[in-house]
This record gives sequence, structure tokens and C-alpha cells, in this order.
Amino acid sequence: MAKKIAFLFLFFAFSCSRTIAVSVMSVDIGNEFMKIAIVSPGKPMEIILNSDSSRKTPLIVAFRDGERFFGEAALSTATRFPEKSYTFLLDLIGKHIDSAPVKLYKKRFPYHNITGESKHSQIYVHHPEGMNFNESNPTHVLFYDMGSSSTSASIAAFQLVKTKEKGYVETNPQVVIKGVGFDRTLGGLEMQLRLRDHLAKLFAEQRNKKLETITSNKRAMNKLLKEAGRLKKVLSANTEHVAQVENVMDDVDLKAPVKRFKVKTFHVKEANIYPIQVEFTRTESEQPNKLVQRTLFTRNNLYPQKK
Repeated sequence: MAKKIAFLFLFFAFSCSRTIAVSVMSVDIGNEFMKIAIVSPGKPMEIILNSDSSRKTPLIVAFRDGERFFGEAALSTATRFPEKSYTFLLDLIGKHIDSAPVKLYKKRFPYHNITGESKHSQIYVHHPEGMNFNESNPTHVLFYDMGSSSTSASIAAFQLVKTKEKGYVETNPQVVIKGVGFDRTLGGLEMQLRLRDHLAKLFAEQRNKKLETITSNKRAMNKLLKEAGRLKKVLSANTEHVAQVENVMDDVDLKAPVKRFKVKTFHVKEANIYPIQVEFTRTESEQPNKLVQRTLFTRNNLYPQKK
């Protein structure tokens, strides 16, 4: 009997156990560059590409005209305004003003105004224009996601806030969503269709044809749509390209330069102006299984209702 109980216990223990796979992110911060890598289950280590499609980002920050720049943008600023750009700062962390690394840094970068107290491991790097960016000033970042048929965007503010709990003051990071917006009609398909219509107009102008004659021809429009898809990819990295379509209609080809153009203006609102509605059933004493419709995220209600 004891063996059967032990066997059942082991059976349920192994059947209820599960393996949880997680991804690990590592950040390598050097004096000149930084890299970020991600290791996912079943996949080799991948070094993340930055906005410039590079695996390493210059570890430099610059302050100019009331704005803060980082990475390649700060590196461009350092070429013209070296006194407003700061790099190789790791050697200064936790050092006294009279320490050897700080003295060496001042010798290498004499245009920086660095002060501090010899009694404390804290130094100050002064900006020539007196600009002051402290940790309480929020940093606003725009996140956007464009798909084939819709686009969404949100503005988030990152900052450090001080809270007091149990008599101790702590500094914790905080994220606040400042604005959210979306468009269910703006996407890659909309761009491709407008490029197709643009190619149809170019073909009509080149061959002295009526635009209605071209748009009513389904084969011609399908050929232009295919070329528009190719142009969309090329124009995403180039400002101008040549469109070429053989035998658009009546054995006539199309060959014309195409430049980037504005597809549609997109605004990020300060609040969610597009309501999200949900329907659910709720059991009540008077009316069992009552159908209730609730509207979430409206202009006057920025947060979802709890009930």
C-alpha cells in the first residue's frame, strides 16, 4: 500500500511539473561603445541592432539647444561642439576630484569644466551654456508600430521619482503614458495603393491616355500594384528610384523616376479618442444573464472601468 501511495505521489509530481523558458538580456557597457544581446531558448545569442542598423552604439551624450542627444546623434554634435559632448565617462564614476583618473581625463579633454570636492567621491561636469539635466526631468520617447493595415503610436515619459516608505527615501524609475493614437487605415497597404495610383497617373501623362482607361484595366492595375510593392521597399531606404513595368497595357511600357512623397499625416493625441467597447453578460437578481455594453478608454475616461 505504501509503495502504491509513493508511486501515485511521484506520478502527480512529475505530471504537474512544467518547464518555464525565459529569455535573458545582457548589456555590455564600455568606455566608447555599448552592446545589447538577447539569448532566447533554442536560439543562439543575438546582438540587437540599433536604429542605425549597427550592433554597437557609441556611448556618448551631448547637450545642445536645450535638447539631449545620445549615440550617433551625439557623435555628430561632438564634431562641431566637442565642449558640449561627453564620452569615456566610466573612468570618472566614484572618483575624487584629485584622483589620477580624473586628472588624466582633464588632460585628455581640457575643454571640459570639471569640479568637485576632495572629501567626497563625486565630481561635476559643467555645461558651457549652463544647461542642467537632472534625474527628475522626464525623457519622452515615441513608440510606434506600423503594420500592413494599421498604425499605432504612444508617447511615454521616463523619469526617476523619490518615494518615502517606512521612513526611508527611495528613488525608483517611473513610466507614464502621455499620449496614445492609432489609425486603422494607415499602413503598408495604404502606401502601396497610393504608389500604384501615382504610377497610373505617370503612365497616363507619358502616353496621353485617360486615367479612367488605365484604372478600369484590372491587369494593368495589378501590374502597377506589384511594382508599387517593390518601390515601397526601395524607397524606404532611398529618396528616389526608377519604376519599370513592361507591357502595362497595349504593349506599352512604363519607365519613370519616383520620389518619396507624404502618404498621410498622423497625429498622436493627448488622449484615446477612439473608444473601445466590450460586451459581456452579468447575472443580476432581476434580470439573469443581462447583456451589458461598456465603453473603455474614451476622451473623458482615460482609464478602463473596473466594474
